[in-house]
Amino acid sequence: MAKPLDDRILAAMGHGARAATVSDLINEVAAAIDVAQIEHDALDARSKSATSPEDEAEAAAEEAGRVARRLVRLQAKRQQLQGRYQELMDSERRKRHVEEYEAIRGRRDQLAADIKDRWPVLVGEIIDLIERIEASDAEIEASRRNVPSGCDWLESAESMARGCPANWYLHGGSPVLRFTKMKIPTFDGTDTLRPNLRPQREERMRMEEQERQRNRSYLAQKAAEEARFARYMVTPPDRQSGPAVSLATQHGAVDCIRRGELMMTVEQAAEAQAKGCNVEPLAAGQALSQPADAHF
Repeated sequence: MAKPLDDRILAAMGHGARAATVSDLINEVAAAIDVAQIEHDALDARSKSATSPEDEAEAAAEEAGRVARRLVRLQAKRQQLQGRYQELMDSERRKRHVEEYEAIRGRRDQLAADIKDRWPVLVGEIIDLIERIEASDAEIEASRRNVPSGCDWLESAESMARGCPANWYLHGGSPVLRFTKMKIPTFDGTDTLRPNLRPQREERMRMEEQERQRNRSYLAQKAAEEARFARYMVTPPDRQSGPAVSLATQHGAVDCIRRGELMMTVEQAAEAQAKGCNVEPLAAGQALSQPADAHF
C-alpha cells in the first residue's frame, strides 16, 4: 500500500532522495492541485448561486475556504518540491561531472605513464632508423660514381619504403618531407635530438665568449690608458715674443698660449715644466675659476 502523500513528500525532502522520485511527486501534487481547483471552483459557484438555499450556500462557502487553504498548501509543497528537484539535479549533475573528470584524469595519468615508459624507446628506434637511412644514402651516393654497366642507380631506402619519387618531389612539384629532416625534441624539451644542434650552439657560445673577452680586454686597456692621465692647470711661460710652447697631452700636441686645463701624464707634466710652464695638478672634481681668456 502506497504511503500517504505527505509522508512521501517528507521523505523526498530528506537525505537519500532521488530526482526521479521527486519529479513523480511534483506531478502527483500538480494533479491534486488541479482536482482541488475544480472542487474549489464548484463550491465557490454554489455558495454564490441565487438558487442555493442559505444554509447550503453557507456550507459551500465554508467548504470552499477549506479547499482554498488546501490549495495554498499544495502549491507551497509543489514549489518546495521543485526547489528540491533542482537541488538533486544539480547534485546528480555534479556527481556525473566528477565521475567524468576522474575518468579523464585516470586516462590522462595512464597515458602519461605510457609516454614516460614508451617514448624514449620509440624515439630511440626512430633515430636508429634515421641514422641507418643516412648511412645508406651516403653509400648509395658514393656508389653512383661507379655504377656497373647495365645497372640502374639505387634509390634511397626511405623513398622505396614510402613509395616517394626518387628525386623527392611529388608530381605537383611539392618537395617530400623527409624523415631525415625530422625534428625530434629531447624528452625534457630543452634541446633537440634530431637535428643535433648542440655542436653549433656550443661553437656560437664559444665565439660569443671570445668576443666578450676581447671587449673586456679593450675596456680594461682603455681604462688603464685613461688612468695615466690627470688634470693639470698649465700656465705658459711669460714671454713677450717667440713661438708658443707646444705641449704633449692626452689628445695630442697643443700650443699653450694661455692658462688652461690640460689632461697630461706625469711625464708630460714634467716636460711642460721643463719648457718653462707652471703646472699645477688639479684634484678630482675640483671646479675651476678660470680667467675669461682661458684657452681650455
